[in-house]
Amino acid sequence: MKPMFQLGHLRRLREALVAALWVVFLLTLPFESSPLLPDIIGGRAVVRPLAVLPMMALFFLEALPRVWKRPWPRAFLALLAFWLVALVASGWGLALAPDPEQGFSPFTRVLRGLMTLSVGSGFYLVTWLHLAEEPSRGRTSLRWLYAALVLSLLWGSLQVMYIWRKDVALWETLNHWHRTWVGTRPLQYRRVVGVTYEPSWFAVQSLILFFPWLLGSVLTGVSAFPWRKGFLQVETGLLVWLVAVLLFTFSRVGLAVLFLLMGLALMVRLWAWGKGPWRRRLVWVLAAAGGMAALAGVAFWGLLTGSDYVAEHFTKLWERMQRRADEVSPTFVLRMMAGSRWGEWQYGYRVYSEHPVLGVGLGLLPFYLDETVPAGELSYWFYESVMPGGSGEPMMHTRHLYLRLLAETGWVGTALFLAFQLGVVGMALALTRHPDPELRAWGWCGLLAMAAVFLLSIAFDSFSLPHHWVVYGWVSGLYMAAKRSGHSAFT
Repeated sequence: MKPMFQLGHLRRLREALVAALWVVFLLTLPFESSPLLPDIIGGRAVVRPLAVLPMMALFFLEALPRVWKRPWPRAFLALLAFWLVALVASGWGLALAPDPEQGFSPFTRVLRGLMTLSVGSGFYLVTWLHLAEEPSRGRTSLRWLYAALVLSLLWGSLQVMYIWRKDVALWETLNHWHRTWVGTRPLQYRRVVGVTYEPSWFAVQSLILFFPWLLGSVLTGVSAFPWRKGFLQVETGLLVWLVAVLLFTFSRVGLAVLFLLMGLALMVRLWAWGKGPWRRRLVWVLAAAGGMAALAGVAFWGLLTGSDYVAEHFTKLWERMQRRADEVSPTFVLRMMAGSRWGEWQYGYRVYSEHPVLGVGLGLLPFYLDETVPAGELSYWFYESVMPGGSGEPMMHTRHLYLRLLAETGWVGTALFLAFQLGVVGMALALTRHPDPELRAWGWCGLLAMAAVFLLSIAFDSFSLPHHWVVYGWVSGLYMAAKRSGHSAFT
């Protein structure tokens, strides 16, 4: 009897440890460039997610033992196939890679690329396998995820204070604490970075990881908390707070996607849950689209007149277009608005066009700079982005998820990764047909989160950023937990 008692005691201790690590995992998710991450794990990388530490512990304590015992979602098979293609492409790329340049070794770059993909896959596995145990874990986990959001918004709100008041002393104080405990890069004096590396990171992270669940909860009326007063719920306050702080990121892509997601979600809500003939619902949908466009215009005008940063940016943009009026075209305007990203996108596409089937291998993109882009051929946007400050160090990314996939794994790898993502979309769609209203609401939230991932893929390309992997795992976990119900949507 005594050994059995000890075994049961150890099992309960393990479960308590896993529960505590899961809370720590969720609370540390927003910290994606943390100085607290040991160099042995993060090295000198820009992407240094603090959540990788609890993720590794959860992987060995919970995910690894369960992955062989639990049924797999079909999307996971596509991810495994993508892994196989990535390994083949990287091995082939190593055999053909140019000689090392500027201290960069092809083998080291491939190893780093595979490690970042391992980190991202670990985030997916840990999230999926934890949430798949019980459907109720989705609600309790959302509460802790919102607690992480509150930490991020509190720090971001302090940054709004010095931006609004132009308080240099407050900025210097916060910057000291930020560099010590929060992020590896100094705070920006005129833009909010939250607890991330830069404003665009904060916008992308918030719009993928937090915003869809908040907006979906408000529109469906399903909350993770018991408190409610009329149409108001906890998510309503968090949503307003998040949008207010996001405005001070002044992120072009982030703010555009913010209003686009709000308009899209509102139109779907009015169409799907509206009553009466389709013509009446269509009128309401078009009215919602017009209202959201007007709201976006008012917000833009407010930022343009109330922010020195936005005013200076668009003034310089207008002056540049005036000086080059003979070149003005839709492509030229897009290039001007995209800034340095335009050159990075060109670089990624050109590498893909030269190696379309399997790409050049994970991490090997910088070695094809001289071969792919002859000197003087591309615009100055390219050279400013690839060699910032004239340092001569090649940029390690394209800042576009699908262009990186195309360049490094070819159309074969990209198709498999898209199949994985579309598999997640399919699971979210199945959840929207579940008879349980809570799971149905989380399905709509998952669809909105996947829409955010697709729209914001032009702003990130790192495999080790946790926010999109957590979304994949969250939807997969809720789907696998709900699948036990035997509802027709899951058979």
